[in-house]
Parts: sequence; structure tokens; C-alpha cells
Amino acid sequence: MTKKEELPDLTKLLKREEWEMLSSLLNAIYGEMQVLSKSKPNDALNEFKVKSINKILRKIMNLLSDEATIEFLELLDEDTLPKNSDAVFIIVQFKSAMEQFNSKYYSVRWDGIGWE
Repeated sequence: MTKKEELPDLTKLLKREEWEMLSSLLNAIYGEMQVLSKSKPNDALNEFKVKSINKILRKIMNLLSDEATIEFLELLDEDTLPKNSDAVFIIVQFKSAMEQFNSKYYSVRWDGIGWE
């Protein structure tokens, strides 16, 4: 059984609040992008959407800056304006990294023997 990693109490509380805010925003963006990707997967995002999404993704990258998953996260390209399906792909990576962060520091899980 692995012991859950611990953050200092104040840091843990502040990061949890930030995680909750960013996770909510990320889930909203993901939902919208899924709809766009299903109806028009090859259409490019406009500059406004890319900048708005990247604003949230930058904050997430800052939150996850000390995590191993940061190596796999990148912003949407503001110069080439990605397709809807490409944006969903990037957002899914961020969602996965956020879920891993939550599991690592906050989630209670059953390990087969007890709750950890």
C-alpha cells in the first residue's frame, strides 16, 4: 500500500481551491469542445477561443508545475489555430493530469485492504 503524498496544510487547501475552480472551467471547455468536435471536427478554432482556452490551460500548467505530467502538457497553438478535434485531444491530456493530481493529493481510494 502506498501512502498518499502530503502537501503542507495551507498549500494543500489553496491548491485544492484552485484545482476545483480550474477543474470546473476545464470541464466546461471540454464539454463545449466535444460538441464542436463531433459536428465539425476539422474546423479550426478562432483566435478568441484559443486565447480563452489557453488562459485556463496556463493556470493549470502553473498548478501542476511540480508534477511529472507537466512534461506532456502544451498550450494550443495560437499561430496555427488548431482544429476542434486537436483541441479536444489537448484538453483531454489536461483533464487526465488534473485527475491524477486530485488522486495523488486529495482523493480517498479503496486499495483492496482499506481506504487510503
